Parts: sequence; structure tokens; C-alpha cells
Amino acid sequence: MSTAGALIVLNAEIIFEPLNGIGSRIESKTSSAKGFPVYLPGSAEYSFYEFDNNFILLTDTYLYNYEQTGAQSYAFQHGYGTPVILAGDSRILLYNHNSTEYSIFNRGSRINYGETEQKIIGAFIGEGDMSGIVTASKRYSNELYVYDRNGAQRFIRRFIDENVSGVDFSGDGSYVYISTVKAINGSNHSMLQKFSLKNEENAVWSYSLPFNSWTLKVKANGPFINLIGDNSFVTLESETGDLVGSYEYDGGIKSAVFGDDFHVLVVHDNVSNDNILITLDQESSVISTKIMSANLKQVEIFENMVYTLEGGFIRYYDKNLKELGEHRLAEEYDGFIVIGNSAFLLGFDVVEKIELS
Repeated sequence: MSTAGALIVLNAEIIFEPLNGIGSRIESKTSSAKGFPVYLPGSAEYSFYEFDNNFILLTDTYLYNYEQTGAQSYAFQHGYGTPVILAGDSRILLYNHNSTEYSIFNRGSRINYGETEQKIIGAFIGEGDMSGIVTASKRYSNELYVYDRNGAQRFIRRFIDENVSGVDFSGDGSYVYISTVKAINGSNHSMLQKFSLKNEENAVWSYSLPFNSWTLKVKANGPFINLIGDNSFVTLESETGDLVGSYEYDGGIKSAVFGDDFHVLVVHDNVSNDNILITLDQESSVISTKIMSANLKQVEIFENMVYTLEGGFIRYYDKNLKELGEHRLAEEYDGFIVIGNSAFLLGFDVVEKIELS
């Protein structure tokens, strides 16, 4: 999940270099093994995501793509000093933070490579294969560049005194939703704007959040737009920008997961020091809440089930947070992904697979 520190924004002119327009097939592998556990190479840090019903792993030197069988699809040596990865439904965006390089991948190829004139400080990827690059410069406070699935530049937006804090795209690739933050008389002022990607004219609509609200993430969700803020979860109508509903919370937002029918928040209560699990419907109304243990590490939604990683257990709940079952783990893990009836678990130097039912 994005944090306030990751919400800085942009500036620059993009030089885009497509790889022959058809992509560059990645044939390299570092292992021919199949099955689990998958033994990982040494790395200071791992990023672990579901992608196209498989899983990907980013280290300080490689991007690995694995099948559900544990077989390695490819290993791409990226050469980025500070690699950051974003995974969409059918595309992966990898960029070099505070540098100028970025790449776009599909399941088997690096389909695009690009360089910016200024340093990249953030990026966004949508479910419909649209992506946005954020760079920093002296001329503007921020600039946002949007590219379609083929790497063609579709949109540029420059901001004089605002920082871009979140970006998402409509499912058909026609619109971009941009949240920005700027200081007014010592208070943070957050705004969400909808722009057409067919032109760079004025916003279709704008929505202003209360002072001292800071948007951490924007999510387009069919007829709705969701904003995750430092103190509230907001739902707007995507067509008009009208407020549908909101839910305010005290304490710090730790994570948020979006589902087709409901969403899950994890909020840390500063008074009780508890982690509180909250399910919300599409209109930001509370379905249920549950106090969780301090060892809650991660929450995921898969097919309207809520899965949690809590110490040595994976537990699963319905949207009312009624516990439906648990799976005791042989050891503790740092993260997990649910695909079908299987959970893929990231350990210190392995990925394990377990069947949930």
C-alpha cells in the first residue's frame, strides 16, 4: 500500500523507446527446478505479488516470474539500483526509483523500455493496462505522464504547487483520476480530479476533501471511486464525482484491500493499541469490525473471502468477519498470496505452497 512518503510527484519530458513494438521475449532462467518449496536467491529485500494467476518476485538484482507449479517462467536481470514494482492484471511496471529507467512486462516479455529526462519518484498502474510515471523537476512541482498498453503517451498533466498522491484509470482506459495535495495556510488540502485521456483540457469534475486530509490511494471500482486517506475512506460516483459515503477513523491506516463487493481496512487504534479489521460495503458503510492480534501481518481478499496472516496461522473469514477456518503453519512467514484454493507463502529464503481446503 502507498504511504504518505510515496505520494511525492512529478516533472519531466519522457523519451519513450518501444522494443520493436512487439516486445522482447525473456528466455533467461536461473533455475529449471519445479515444485515447492521454491528456494530463493540471497537478497536484502523481496517484493512478492500475484500476477496473471501466477506469482512474481523482485529482488535487488532480478525480476522472477513463477508458475503455480513452482516452475520459473523467466528471470530478468534488471540492473536497477532501487527497483520498485507494480503489478496489474496483465502488466508489470518496474522502475528505478530516483533514477530514469522503467520497463513494462507481460507474462513472458519485456514489451517496453523507457527513460525519463528527470528522476522518477513514483508510478501507478491500472487494471486496464494504463500506467503513469511521476518525475521530479525544478520547473514544476509535479508532472504526470500517462501511457497506454503499447507504451504510447496519452496524457501529460503538470502541477505548479501540488503533489500527486494517487492515480488510477477507468476500466475502459478513457479517464484518469488524480488526487493531489497542497499546503494552504498550514493545512493540507486534498483534491481528486477526473480528466479525459482524449484531451488535456480542464477536469471533468473535482472533489475537495476536508482540510488536513491526505489521500494515500485512489481506486477506480466500476461506478465508484474510492479514496483511502490518512483519516477516512471515501466513496464517490465515478460519473459525477458526487459523494456516496465515507467512513472516518482515528489512528493510523495500516492497509486496505479492495474486493468486488466489499473492502477491508486495517486501522491501528492509538488509544487501545489494537489492530482493528473493518469491512465496508461499496458505499463506505461498515459491515463489521473485529479486534485483531498484534501479530497480524497481512490481509487479502479472494472470491469474497477475507484471509489473514497472523503469526503461525492463515485464517479466513466471511465479509461479516465470522471466522470460517484456519490453517496452522509450520513456521512464520513474511507475506502471502491466495490463488484459487492455494496460498503461496514468502519465507526468509523460500516460497511455500499450501492448500487451503
